[in-house]
This record gives sequence, C-alpha cells and structure tokens, in this order.
Amino acid sequence: MNVFSDPERKNKIALVFILVFLNTYFFQHYDNIPNPNEQSRIYLITAIVDNHKISIDEQIKRFGDTIDISRHDGKAYCDKAPGLSFLGVPFYLVLKYILKIFGLEPTYSIILKFLRVVLLGIPSALFSLILLSTIKKYTDDFHLSLTMTAFYSIGTIAFTYSNLLFGHQLGAMFTFLLLYLIQNNNKSRWYKLVFIGFIAGFSVIIEYPLIIIAFILSVYQFITLEKKSRFAFYVLGGIIAASILMTYNKAAFGSVISTGYSYIANPTFAQFHKEGILGITTPKPTAFVGSFFSSMRGIFFFMPALIFSLGGIYYMILLKRYRRDGIFIFIIFLSMTYFISSFSYWQAGGTVSQRHLTSLIPFLIIPLSVFAKIMVDKNQVLLLLLLSSLMLFSMLMIPYATIPFPFFSVSYPNPLFELPLNLWRWGAIPPNIANVFNIKGFNSVIPFVIVWLFLATYIVYLLFSHIKVKFSTFFYSLVSIGIAFSLISAASLIAKDKNYETKMKDVIGIMENFKPGKNSCEFVLEGVSKRFSKVTCYAFLKKSTEGIRSIREDRDGL
Repeated sequence: MNVFSDPERKNKIALVFILVFLNTYFFQHYDNIPNPNEQSRIYLITAIVDNHKISIDEQIKRFGDTIDISRHDGKAYCDKAPGLSFLGVPFYLVLKYILKIFGLEPTYSIILKFLRVVLLGIPSALFSLILLSTIKKYTDDFHLSLTMTAFYSIGTIAFTYSNLLFGHQLGAMFTFLLLYLIQNNNKSRWYKLVFIGFIAGFSVIIEYPLIIIAFILSVYQFITLEKKSRFAFYVLGGIIAASILMTYNKAAFGSVISTGYSYIANPTFAQFHKEGILGITTPKPTAFVGSFFSSMRGIFFFMPALIFSLGGIYYMILLKRYRRDGIFIFIIFLSMTYFISSFSYWQAGGTVSQRHLTSLIPFLIIPLSVFAKIMVDKNQVLLLLLLSSLMLFSMLMIPYATIPFPFFSVSYPNPLFELPLNLWRWGAIPPNIANVFNIKGFNSVIPFVIVWLFLATYIVYLLFSHIKVKFSTFFYSLVSIGIAFSLISAASLIAKDKNYETKMKDVIGIMENFKPGKNSCEFVLEGVSKRFSKVTCYAFLKKSTEGIRSIREDRDGL
C-alpha cells in the first residue's frame, strides 16, 4: 500500500516534518556566554575523538574554560553523566569527515548545532511516533493521540530540551522507549530482553536520576514476563550498560562507583551535591512547591494542563484494563516527586521550568490522554474547554520563552513574563534557518511563527472536533483561544518590578550577543512606558545601575 494513501500515515509524516522544522529552526547559542552544561558534554565528545582521552584539559585550552567540570588527580573531566557524550562520538566523527571534505575546521558552534540536531532535534521528532502509538493504545483514537502528541512536543519542556544539548530530553526518550519496548515485547525473545535491559541501563548513564524510573519499569518488565526466568536476559543487558559506566568511572575517577559529581570543581555546585546522596536528602516543602507550582520553576505553572494527568491516573486505576499501568505511572510520579522535593539544588540553575522532571512529562501525557478521552466520551464540554485553554497556554508560552534565551536564572520569580518579553521587544532573535537566506531580524521569525501557531491552533480545533456540541467546533476553538490569552494576561500580573537594575544587567549581558532587529527599545518603569532610540537606550543600559537610575529619575529629559 502507498504510504501517502493512508490518512494516518500522512498525518504522522506531516507531524514529524513539522517537529523537525520547529526543533531545529533556531540556534540558541551565544559565543560570549556559552552554556556550561553543553560545554562539558561537548568537551568529552571531542576529547574522545580528537585526543583519544577522556580528560578534557586540551578542550578547555581549545574552546575556553567552563564551570561545569570535575577535577581528579590534576586533570579535568566532564562532570555530567557521560551517556549523551558517548552517543555523540560517532556523530562527531561524521561531522569531522564532512567538514574535511570542504576543507573546514569544526568550531564549537558548528559542533554544538550539529549535535543538537542529530542527538535531540530529529530524534525528538521521531520519538513523537512512539508516543503517539502508545497513547493510541490507551485511547483507541488516532486524532486524539495526534492532538496529545503534538501538545507534548511543543507545549511542554520537551520542546525546550529538544533544542538544547542537555541530557534531560534524551533521557526522557530512553525511559519512555523502555516502557514502549516492554509493552510490545510479547514473545519475550531473549535478544530483545537483552536489548531492553541495555536501554534501561543506558538511560541511567544519560541522567543518573533516571535510575528511579528504570528500576520501576524493570519491576514492570518482571511482572509482565510469562517466564520469570527470562528476566535474567534483561538483567544481562543492564549489566552490559552498567559495565560501560563503571569502566569510564574507573578510568576517570579511580573507582567504578565514583562519578563526576564526586569531584566537582565549582565549590558552590560541589556543596549541593555533597548533601545527602549526590544531593538527595529529605523532602522539603519549598522544593516541592517550587518544582510543581511556583511561577519560577513549577511544571503545573508552565504546563498547567498536566494537572489533569492526576485525574487521568485516578481513572486509570479505577478502570480494570488500565489499572496496572495506572499504578506504575503513579509510582513513577510519586518517586520523581520525592526525588525533586529532596534534591538540594532543585532550582537547577538557568532553566525553563523544572528541567529535572523532563523525563516525567511523557509518562504524564498517558493519563492526560485517558482523561481527555473520558471527557470526550462523556461530552464534558466545559472541562474540555478548560483543558484546551491550558494546553494552548503552554503551546504559546513554552516556545515564546525558549526561543530568545532559554536559561532563566533564579533571580526571576516569574521568568515567563520578565526576561523573554524584553528580549522580544528589543528584537533579540537567535541565529536561525532564515538567516541562511539573508533574512534577518523579526522577518526571520515569520516562517517559524506561521508553523508554530498553525499547529497550536489546529490542536485545539482537533480536540473539539471529537465532541458533539450545540455550537460549531470553530466557535469553541475561538473561546478556548480567548481563555488562553486571558490566562496569559492573568499570569503576567505575577511579574513584579523588583531588583530591576539586576535584571537589566542580565538583559545587557544577553543583548551583547544579539544584533537587535528594531531601531528602538522600551522601558516600563513604575507603570510608565517610554520608548527611546536604540542608540540612546543601549547607551544608558550599558551604564548598568547608574544608567537605570538616571532613566528612573529623569525619564522626560531623554
């Protein structure tokens, strides 16, 4: 059968192409302020390929120092879990070969962009097919599954960390792939069990906290096996993965059980990870509330639709056919909640939302989809209206926050409405695909915005197309859009004009790495808005605190 003659396949293909486009359109990198999380991983990749070493001293000399390193026996090492770097090695080899053909050298920015695309941007788009297939198994509804998959892809921090060379989204894909493989390995062939066990083990090498999810799903695998003795093959796969990590740890840190976090060079980071077991102590209300509900990091603030996942878990446990899976998802949720609530460094540095819970998100999409399906079947229009509005809120705000500068520091109590808005106003647009065609400034954003907003509004429309209502699907879609913008306006009121001078220093530092596309900028001080020429505005901002104070004292004089 022709692939393009099947409507479902056409939709899947379209979704993948759209997500590849969205995930790879922008390149959030600034030479003067490289992200240390990404630096450390790239340093290990290039050290293995270029120097046949795992120490990164020569990379520090080549690319510059970074705060994210470990030191042992006088040598510098990557302080992160090495799994992402291991996967990046063959791709970097390919990149070097391609560049050599054209007589080019692999610069840091070229390496970073290439690895983001091949390790995260494209795999995340392809991962949507696995998620869609899994959701469909629970809902038996392709269009609803497509809706929830698209929401996950652009309306959660999966989008943010599909654009950055962090381990969180890759780890999320590996752990969810583990669930998918377990559920679809009905014949329990020994070689498949070895492979599945390896995936479980390697997910931990990508991000150490994923040992929690990997262990829970290993129990799930054991329970689902008809012949329990065959679980030994699964364990064998895990041992193979563990041996890779232990070999690396022994070579770098002198012990198979020592990790880079045991030898962190930065004293502040080291102190966090010395508390308890690798930074995990006892649950703290501040960490729990901050990670789930605060405007600074809370996943239910950045992605409020996920709160309905708890209702979906309730329904899954209530319904016999979903009960076992619902219980396991609930255990994963509780375990990750305990982890982040006990983690001494729960604020997680510069991040959009709670990045350490990225791996939890796809598991929450399953009960969210079940909840949506039940609401559709019961024709609960008002609940669906609220759900679609919350989904649209995230689908608008997550890309909006991610595009200019997705590294929100803890100095922003409500980062969604503080830093990004100023950067958008000033025309702070990162390098992107349109630049290749000599399209600059805000014009370069137009292709992305068209695809992004089309997908976001289409998802809302598709959700309402499932129900029988008095008014048209188009009408409810418009109402949902109106509610979403009302929620955005309400949430923006949380932003306070505190420590304005400090925040403007951050903006100055970031703007040094942009070429603004507008000829003016705007200050909003004490509720009064005034627009200045870019030259005047920039000159005063560069004076830092004194410049801000002079603007505050004498706006009209400018």
